[in-house]
Amino acid sequence: MIRPGTDLALNYALMHIILKERLYDARFVDRWVEGLVELKEFLKPYTPDWAEAETGIPADEMIAFAREISRDKPAVIFHYGYRGAHHEEEIYLRRSILMLNALMGSIEAPGGFFFKKGPGEAGGKPARKLTDQDLPKVAAPRADLVGSEEFPLPDPAHGVPQTLIDAILTEKPYPVKALIINRFDALKSIPDTNQTKKAFEKLDLIVSIDVNFSDSAWYSDVVLPESTYFERTDCIQQANGLKPQMFLREQAISPMYDTRESAVILKQLADRLGVGQYFPYENMDDLVQWQLEGTGFTRKDFQSKGFVAYCKDPIFWDRKEGLKFKTPSGKIEFKSSLLEKAGYPSFLPYKPVNRPEGDQFRLVVGRVAAHTHVSTQNNPYLLELFPENTLWINAKRATALGIADGQPVEVASRRGNGTLRAHVTEMIHPDTVFMVHGFGHEAQRAERCYNIGVSDSVLQESITDRVGGSPALHDTFVTVKKAAA
Repeated sequence: MIRPGTDLALNYALMHIILKERLYDARFVDRWVEGLVELKEFLKPYTPDWAEAETGIPADEMIAFAREISRDKPAVIFHYGYRGAHHEEEIYLRRSILMLNALMGSIEAPGGFFFKKGPGEAGGKPARKLTDQDLPKVAAPRADLVGSEEFPLPDPAHGVPQTLIDAILTEKPYPVKALIINRFDALKSIPDTNQTKKAFEKLDLIVSIDVNFSDSAWYSDVVLPESTYFERTDCIQQANGLKPQMFLREQAISPMYDTRESAVILKQLADRLGVGQYFPYENMDDLVQWQLEGTGFTRKDFQSKGFVAYCKDPIFWDRKEGLKFKTPSGKIEFKSSLLEKAGYPSFLPYKPVNRPEGDQFRLVVGRVAAHTHVSTQNNPYLLELFPENTLWINAKRATALGIADGQPVEVASRRGNGTLRAHVTEMIHPDTVFMVHGFGHEAQRAERCYNIGVSDSVLQESITDRVGGSPALHDTFVTVKKAAA
């Protein structure tokens, strides 16, 4: 059970062991990795004994683990996780995980990691995207400052959405007056909900496109109701992987109410704004047909399975000479030209994590299979499966605070507070409390889930990884006490 926030220390120690004992895949590393010498020099102080004091994991267990996994290389995966948004140094944590995989030689190996292969790898063409068109160039900076000196490295396709709140409040790089939200609940998804509400109050217009009365829709000036997934045909979805595929979800029933597909709503708004030519369709049938042009597939090809595949066999690149890395060197760069050109170090010296004091805890959050993000809590069947979130708290810490299992507790941070029931357990680190994301809805029309549980976004501080751009969702500290009667 690792001390929360110390994953980078563990990974540094594992790499230290792997390099010191030459447990890595030397043939793969010699051919495909740059910066091994620099990494080895950097890792000298990060011994297993050092990491034991930081992580709480015994040094001998780390050594045994490194030796065990090395026996199975390259059929080894250090998984980098679905949600890369935990800590302020997130990009370095994720790099350390990928470095471990590279040391194991697990890239493009059965049982290991692989690069997603697109249709071009199978001699095909992908579905068309609206952004493939010759669109007008935008000279103004992005509101989230991606691409500027502030955020030179984050991917523009994802952006840094949590900084939108700062842009609205500070009016930098310019005043933001309107916000169109498409199937996204900013009030439940961006850290520091109370600050997000202040930003919303400054806007002249908020429009929500959604299937639910989300908190953001409840707060909006205009709600444009979208058809549910049973009631609509979706855009073609490109799914790249070992076998590149395309998926199509077809309408199953007619809309029960006055709702439309989000792509049609956006098209009709574009027509009213005089830019409809960049949306070359009138309905979803037109859009799907337009997307499939040039792919060699027709809509009928999807009817039997809902998807089409570009090839029958998985595509692995040749590990000797056929790997394709989009780096200046054409190799895996432990010493990163991208980072260093932007003024960041390739290897970040480890800083001991802040530890909670007194009745403090580090707040960590996650999800459950029954619910999708913040959008399904009002569904009667899914709410029955998982009706509320609770606060996981270590049994010894709970006893010290006089908290019993199932008892209402107040959890508070510098940003907000709320009351929910305690789940007392030994299966959580004493420094930590945990809650499921997606509860604490304030929209009264969502009657089933209204005011049930606590929203983690109300508690979280807005902390951003300045290199990668992700929010640090696990860097907030909270206090816990028995709730007032």
